[in-house]
Amino acid sequence: MHRDDNFDEKALVERIRQHLGEQLASAPQPVPPRRPEPAADASDGIAAELRAMANSCDVADVPVRSYRAVLGPALNAARTVARKLFAGALERQASYNAANLRLVSAYERELEELRRRCDALEATIRELRAKIGD
Repeated sequence: MHRDDNFDEKALVERIRQHLGEQLASAPQPVPPRRPEPAADASDGIAAELRAMANSCDVADVPVRSYRAVLGPALNAARTVARKLFAGALERQASYNAANLRLVSAYERELEELRRRCDALEATIRELRAKIGD
């Protein structure tokens, strides 16, 4: 291949960087997932948090964005390599998140059972107080 003496490699690289920088600057930023607003009722808040945990349990499950033809193939290749490099860590984190979700769900069920038992005890106390005329 013949190298042209008039060819300015640094200028070409700078033009490419500038062009890519402009494209990236105008590309829309990813929108972070919305967190549910805390509910007025504690049980609704717990349910909303459990749904949020369930929806974001797998940290490796992220949408793939494309930056059109210029950066798309390079970014997709980088993502593929990164996923392979971090597969073990992401899998462990997803497993931990799933186990944490199961544990919190079990605690939530136990809490609901305790609330029902507490309500039943309070009703019994009211009945007994009514019988003894308190």
